[in-house]
Amino acid sequence: MAKAFVLREEVEDLTWDFGPEDGSGPKGVVPEPSSDQIRAFRRAIGEWMQVVLGSVAGMAEVDATKLTPQAMMDTLSKFLNAGGDEKAEKLDDELMHAMADLCSDKPSIADLGLIGYRGQQAFLGWLMGTFLVPEALRSVTKN
Repeated sequence: MAKAFVLREEVEDLTWDFGPEDGSGPKGVVPEPSSDQIRAFRRAIGEWMQVVLGSVAGMAEVDATKLTPQAMMDTLSKFLNAGGDEKAEKLDDELMHAMADLCSDKPSIADLGLIGYRGQQAFLGWLMGTFLVPEALRSVTKN
């Protein structure tokens, strides 16, 4: 006889903890997102990728082995500054809102602001692995 499917045994809580080892700091559980929230997150990530990839169009054709040191620095600068600070800040802000919206503000934008850029990127990766491509990045089940 096949084992019964028991949801609580297969799908873990979406627990997050942004605090230091002493347990202080923001922590909680992301409420299970609705289908609408998942679709909105997918759209936001897709739009972000289009902007980022579009801003560096043509970079793939650069042969780094044939660049002078100055040309290499120019190319790297173009990649890192694609769109400028204002565009980068807008994209970062949109990603923060997309994460908070997906999580029903648990964590909030203020909580996300406390963990810095690397923490935000790590949390974004966790969310993407959990909700967008779990089989590629991380399993959402214990088994």
